[in-house]
Amino acid sequence: DIPEIDMTRIGIAGTSTTGFTALQAVMVDRRITAAVVGAACGDYHRFLYGSNLAMDRTFLRLDPTYESWLHSIEPNRHPDRLVHAAVLLLAGDKDPVMPRNCIESSVKVFRRAYAKAGVPERFRFRIVPGLGHSFTPPLVHDMMSWWAEWLTRRT
Repeated sequence: DIPEIDMTRIGIAGTSTTGFTALQAVMVDRRITAAVVGAACGDYHRFLYGSNLAMDRTFLRLDPTYESWLHSIEPNRHPDRLVHAAVLLLAGDKDPVMPRNCIESSVKVFRRAYAKAGVPERFRFRIVPGLGHSFTPPLVHDMMSWWAEWLTRRT
């Protein structure tokens, strides 16, 4: 431990590829108490199928070992691993990279998991009209507001 760091107030943010990384970090490190995830989702199979960066709607034939590993880390399959942290999910309605159904499935699964855990206020989703695959100054404001709300709380 580092005395200058309050280990109960750790946040993470990421967009696109680092958004996927942020979700993974929250799932494996319970010290992370607040996350902001932009232009990413928790449904990796749907992303691989539908993104123009991935398989572009081509049937996936994944190696069985890889498929099993992917299932074991996919946030949509294990949303209970997220509910210890406050997660803000941001997406643009004009994002050409992140399939809309990937975002929608994640929102549905995450909302259900947070509600089941009795902490629905810890999950929020915002779709930004006109936004593509980017993180803009207004989203940075959202991120800072989210962190201010969740990282400065006294438990």
